Amino acid sequence: MVPLRPSAPRVPAILIFVVKPFCNMYLPKDPMILYSMVNMKLRDLYSSLDELCDDLQIDRSDLEKRLHEAGFDYDAGQNRFI
Repeated sequence: MVPLRPSAPRVPAILIFVVKPFCNMYLPKDPMILYSMVNMKLRDLYSSLDELCDDLQIDRSDLEKRLHEAGFDYDAGQNRFI
């Protein structure tokens, strides 16, 4: 990995992914993979979509729009996209 500047610390890319694995730049482009990952996070780690978006710094409206275009809408009662 080439540092951006000569003085920049060298951090393996895998560490960046582990520290913040789901920020905007890592959202999958494939809607089915995005759907699966978001529902997994909602099931295992977050009690609401707002909590997920706040913690992971994701724009909720953008996420809902992308998944709606793929045919999925958020159900707050079930805390998942269906």
